[in-house]
Amino acid sequence: IAMVFQNYALYPYLTVNENIAFGLRARKTSEIEIRKRVSEAAEMLGIGNLLQRYPRQLSGGQRQRVAIGRAIVRKADLFLFDEPLSNLDAQLRDEMRSEIKRLHHEITTTMIYVTHDQVEAMTLADRIVLLREGEIEQQGAPLELFEQPRTGFVAGFLGSPSINLIPATLKTTGDGAAVVFESGGALTLPSAKTTSLASTEGRKVLVGIRPQHVSRAGGGSLRDGVVAYSAVADLIQPTGTRTFTTIKIGGVDAVAELQAHDVSSHGERLDLAIDLNRVVLIDPANGLVIA
Repeated sequence: IAMVFQNYALYPYLTVNENIAFGLRARKTSEIEIRKRVSEAAEMLGIGNLLQRYPRQLSGGQRQRVAIGRAIVRKADLFLFDEPLSNLDAQLRDEMRSEIKRLHHEITTTMIYVTHDQVEAMTLADRIVLLREGEIEQQGAPLELFEQPRTGFVAGFLGSPSINLIPATLKTTGDGAAVVFESGGALTLPSAKTTSLASTEGRKVLVGIRPQHVSRAGGGSLRDGVVAYSAVADLIQPTGTRTFTTIKIGGVDAVAELQAHDVSSHGERLDLAIDLNRVVLIDPANGLVIA
């Protein structure tokens, strides 16, 4: 097992070359083999020109590369990464995330990567194990956890902006079921959702609607499971490619992730479409997803 530490743990009095080679020398690897492995690792990580520098002469991203290089020269069966990007600024984190992804494709060794950053987890992982207070909340492929959360914690943890949770009551209708909001108004659920809601009349739920599943309504008819909704833009946060717009759903502040030019001003009346095929219904008593 080889480990990459959160704080790099480089020896300040050793050069980059000596830091990377340290573990190999401790295992009495031959100098010829050490030079070969260090050279391969440095080339793979793009730090071949830094081998004679000391850690104090390196940037945060370069130090992180040295720490990773010290691990990969070991040719271990398993790599442990302990929040290796938490000390870097946002732009450098994005760059290093891509580097680690590329590195994994090249060396194909299993990596266990600990992070509190859900973007890192979603973009890097083949499989996510989501822990809560020491217990496994859910595990599986990233998109499986995102699209089919088993608990409200998983639904709220994954996704940016986070999922909107709106208190409501389940009511049966002549041909299905609907969620009735505490402030008034209701949304009729698609048949795919109602099949698992037998004997749920009057049950309190949290309606989970992801911002990505609220869009500006077009002029044509809506497909099955998508309902029209009218709201007023309370707050607008443009990002360039998207505009995060705060609206009211069921009397509760909710965020819609709209196209960049879908909304232009505060107070604008918006005709929206909500995809209820993608909604999750959560039991507030135990936090479990029921549909």
